[in-house]
Amino acid sequence: MGFGYSYRETKMYITDLPAHWKVGRFGELGNLVRGVTYKRHETTDTSSPGYLPILRATNIQDRQLLLEEELVYVKGEKVSDLQLLRRGDVIIAMSSGSKSVVGKSVQLNTEWKGSFGAFCAVFRHNSTVEPFFIGHIFQTKRYREHLLREARGTNINNLSKNHILDYQFPLPPLPEQRAIARILQTIQEAKAARQRELALERERKAALMDHLFSYGTKDEPRKQTEIGEIPESWKVVKFAKTVKIAGGQVDPRQEPYRSMIHVGPENIESGTGKLVATNTNADLKIRSGNYYFAAGEILYSKIRPYLNKAALPYFEGTCSADVYPLRPYKEHFERKFLFQFLLSRPFNIQAISHQNRTGIPKINRVQLGSIFLLEPPLPEQVQIAEILQACDTKIAALEGEAERLDELFHAMLDELMTGKRSAVSLIDIESV
Repeated sequence: MGFGYSYRETKMYITDLPAHWKVGRFGELGNLVRGVTYKRHETTDTSSPGYLPILRATNIQDRQLLLEEELVYVKGEKVSDLQLLRRGDVIIAMSSGSKSVVGKSVQLNTEWKGSFGAFCAVFRHNSTVEPFFIGHIFQTKRYREHLLREARGTNINNLSKNHILDYQFPLPPLPEQRAIARILQTIQEAKAARQRELALERERKAALMDHLFSYGTKDEPRKQTEIGEIPESWKVVKFAKTVKIAGGQVDPRQEPYRSMIHVGPENIESGTGKLVATNTNADLKIRSGNYYFAAGEILYSKIRPYLNKAALPYFEGTCSADVYPLRPYKEHFERKFLFQFLLSRPFNIQAISHQNRTGIPKINRVQLGSIFLLEPPLPEQVQIAEILQACDTKIAALEGEAERLDELFHAMLDELMTGKRSAVSLIDIESV
């Protein structure tokens, strides 16, 4: 049947549908247009005469189309190179060296003038279907699994037009297609709104950090120092004299370290301090020496300082030799303030200036110890840390909401597109 599944799976998928639904095939509902190959004279200058923007597989990222600075402009050979893509057209990654990219798709919300490269194709639907219902079919797990099985090639994974045009899927009547599409679009719009709020809050925190680490909270006179103007009551101190860098490694194969959480540079999110995807030394089978850190110490990655990786764990554990556990002296720093300062531009500029110029960029203990730190009075440190922590709390809440909306979208996508959950009751509302 062109499905790519075993007979039993296909039969269950096709028959377990509402009685009024049909089985559709992409080839009956639209046409697939493959992109063309261009000569490699390209630019990122949008004003270059004779150049036109080209969409490539790399522009498709998690149901979003990355444009603007990500676009490449190519020299148009003829007038027909310019394509007008319609609202509702689906752009599909047809070829890639990575199988995780093949089959990714995105649906256009507006018209777009340009062209698309040989690694892409555009599915243009006809008037018999709801455009955004078709777009959501391309996002379903079953369709993605089908394409990944059909991708062929040694170095480059390729899909043919027939792999897509022969694909069969459940097809409800047009009014129900529109209701389903509207439900899913509503969830996507809610997620997009949270993401916009999230971007604004991150910008707000960055602006607050620049202001607070330059002017403080008291509007007091400023003085010139080694690292610029700062409030008059603040000090400039050396890292080595005010912060202890842990030394002495432990064996992660032995208890109690074996059962502790392991943190490496890859577990620290750049610029935010968020810890991600951590696991125990036992589960990760860590064998090389680690540093032990106590709850509340600060972790700083010495690898690639420009990535700006620091974290403030609230548990004890071990970290790789590429991460320094830091313990500020209490008479100098409140640890939450120091953590925020490690993520700031004034600190990061200094760290980058010290990093090694050969091999993997990194900063050693001596170089880290020579960095200048800003030391406000302790009560003001607490106040600054609380302001920035409030931003972090709001950012975490917005991230959580966006993640939950994404989970809701995928759950509803699976149920609505297979008829397990009905949208019939919304048809009258949708028509109004």
